[in-house]
Amino acid sequence: MKTTIRHSLIALALAAMMPLSALAQDARQRTTATVIADVLNSMPAETEARYNAAMHDLAATGADGVQQLAAMLVPAKSGKNSYTEYALFGLATYVMAPGHEAERAEVRRGIAAAIEQCSDDANRAFLLTLLEKCATADDAQVFLKYIQDPYLEQWAINGLAHTPGTDAVLLDLMGRSGSNSELLAYAAGVKRLTAAEPTLIKWAIGADERTRQAALHALGICGSQEALPVLGKAAKAIGFAYDKSEATASYLRLLQTLAEQKNAVAAGEAKRLTAASYPSHVRAAALRALIAAEGGNARGAVIKALSDKDRAYRVGALRLSESFADETFYATVAKKLKGKSVKPEKADILNWFGTRHVASQIDAVIANISSTDTVIADAAIGAAGKIGGEKALAALMAQLKGSRADVAYRALLSFNGSIDKAVTAALNADKSTQICALRLASARHLTAASPLVFALLNAPDAELKAAAYDALPGVMTPSDFATTAQLLEKDGGEHTAQLQAALISSIKGLDDAQKMAVAKP
Repeated sequence: MKTTIRHSLIALALAAMMPLSALAQDARQRTTATVIADVLNSMPAETEARYNAAMHDLAATGADGVQQLAAMLVPAKSGKNSYTEYALFGLATYVMAPGHEAERAEVRRGIAAAIEQCSDDANRAFLLTLLEKCATADDAQVFLKYIQDPYLEQWAINGLAHTPGTDAVLLDLMGRSGSNSELLAYAAGVKRLTAAEPTLIKWAIGADERTRQAALHALGICGSQEALPVLGKAAKAIGFAYDKSEATASYLRLLQTLAEQKNAVAAGEAKRLTAASYPSHVRAAALRALIAAEGGNARGAVIKALSDKDRAYRVGALRLSESFADETFYATVAKKLKGKSVKPEKADILNWFGTRHVASQIDAVIANISSTDTVIADAAIGAAGKIGGEKALAALMAQLKGSRADVAYRALLSFNGSIDKAVTAALNADKSTQICALRLASARHLTAASPLVFALLNAPDAELKAAAYDALPGVMTPSDFATTAQLLEKDGGEHTAQLQAALISSIKGLDDAQKMAVAKP
């Protein structure tokens, strides 16, 4: 009932405001007013198919239909426009699909006429955004009508900025300058308008602050090497900080863009900016640009960076080198790991070798496990676990009885490869190693180690015995159920929790019938 009333009200409202052209009929003998009413009544559509059908019908009404629908927009204080806006926005999107060129032309024509007829600024701005969505270069004159309108100028210039084929129009406007130079600078950036660089440089040097900021931003996007010193000077003036002027961000962005184009000027600038006298973020960005410009030829700069006092810069250099890093480069980097001296970069290199799984440098990694510096030693242990292999496994297992046992244990938990045989063998080693091996066997569910774990339940050492009971649930198999049940019957309560957990673990994953078969005496 509500839908019928709503449909009737829409139809009456349309009938009151529509001219005689609204009486034109579609293939189903519906007038334009009726089509619009039907479409609005169906919004929001329940399915994509219904939505497309509604947009098809609306597009078929042509420019007149668009004007009539847009005429239903009211000022915000007078009512809601949600259904009308939804339909108009959907139509502007619909006609952008391939095969709708003719309908698109009509919709554009209808929107342009509707903007002119509309008297509410907010609604005119909305209609300009719709035109922007489906405009062609032919609509530049429509946007130009509103360039000097204080309320609509930003929408008009934004329309020109996002419409293909309007470069010449924007350049002409920039040449004339005026009160909207800030918006025009923004538009030049959006369109990546390289031909606007001379004007943008002029504005970046001597315009008002808002225009200057917009010009700096645009030059960072579409500037050439001619703009680099302008942006560099602006960034230096604020101490290469990041502020609302975006001078630093724009400078570093242009530097990277030119470097990626193998621009020699940018490469030289980047090399200069890697000096220790510049802020860390500037140096990192400069090194990134240098590598983009020179590729592997920048490896010398990376090696030099590894001895820098700034850890963020060191780590950043290693990450940036990944684009060209090879075995030769790894070997060069590994030279910094030699010797017993405590150097901050050693831990960074070890962490990086681990992350990169650099198996060729496992000997250099293992050599640092014995470092007197715990940060370096821990980094070496972690790297060995990530790299994996027999050498790494043996080195880590040897640490289970030392001061770094817990670190080695964590590395073995996520070891790159199988540790089953080594852990099983360690269950027959010294007490400290046995306890760590029990924890590993349980955590990694080494069921093959269950006989040895059961044997250690009778260990004379209380600590080792307790570790064996704690490990038991992690190594259980269905075949261990009966033995564990017997132990539980004889247990005086000291290990009841572990044994119960072990029983549950032994039948985990079995279906009911299998569980009954295992548990059957």
